[in-house]
Amino acid sequence: MSGALPRSWGGYLIITALSTLQGTQLSLVAPLLDRDGYAPAAIGALVSATTVASLAARLPAGLLYERLPARRVQGLALGLLAILVAAHPFAGSAAAMLVVRVLTGVAYGVGTTLNLARFVDEQPAGAARARAMGYYATGIAAGYTLASLLVGY
Repeated sequence: MSGALPRSWGGYLIITALSTLQGTQLSLVAPLLDRDGYAPAAIGALVSATTVASLAARLPAGLLYERLPARRVQGLALGLLAILVAAHPFAGSAAAMLVVRVLTGVAYGVGTTLNLARFVDEQPAGAARARAMGYYATGIAAGYTLASLLVGY
């Protein structure tokens, strides 16, 4: 298995997809809000709402990991994040945008937390686990890189 992709290839795909969606919305939201006439302070608050919500959602998601159907929740988080990225332009008020931003953060926080927990559980101990975590980190970087490339268009 030295040259082969380690276990849990689905985990790599999920983290890459989640990172791509997250990177896309992080890059597009500030220009969208600026275009809509939001003040810089409001833009900062609305952009950061996703990160704060993501952080707040991680602890409960991690604590509930063994009780939640992780694969199903990951799929829901991925689907919800895709819908929410597309919903940003349709949030017609600051309150609606805040709701979209908070839900985006919760979906990303829960999805990535459960993905990492499940991924680590599936890895064997030793060097194979370290190699797998390297590939996992590569999936995160690839997702954000892909998002940066896509956002330019």
